[in-house]
Amino acid sequence: MAVQSKALGTAAGVVIGAAFALCAIAVAIFPAGALGFIGWLFHVDLSSVTGKVTFGNFFGGVILLGLYVGILVALIGKLYNRITKA
Repeated sequence: MAVQSKALGTAAGVVIGAAFALCAIAVAIFPAGALGFIGWLFHVDLSSVTGKVTFGNFFGGVILLGLYVGILVALIGKLYNRITKA
């Protein structure tokens, strides 16, 4: 069964962009709580880190991370199709 790698990459890029946006909004609204949760999640001390979300790093992060993940997932789909000869 062939994978539609372009559609898969697009879907992954949109989903990760939305997840990044939700995370950035959480950091903007609840900086200490969001950083505390991230620190707990990754077992690191982020008490000296400040969470500052700007217009530029918000949209830059959504677009660039979405593109990066979308391209990688599309390439994985192409590789899968090649390996399985679909």
